[in-house]
Amino acid sequence: MAIDGVQIDVPDATDNAEVFERGLSNRGMDTPFPGPKLSVSANAARTR
Repeated sequence: MAIDGVQIDVPDATDNAEVFERGLSNRGMDTPFPGPKLSVSANAARTR
């Protein structure tokens, strides 16, 4: 199984902040831009 993710920055607008929210930085502070997060997981089945 593999899991990967990415966060995309969107313009710092009130509407974007309401929809996408702001994340927290590794220092516990709000990130400068709101952004959607995309996570993908894949599970490959083995065949013989």
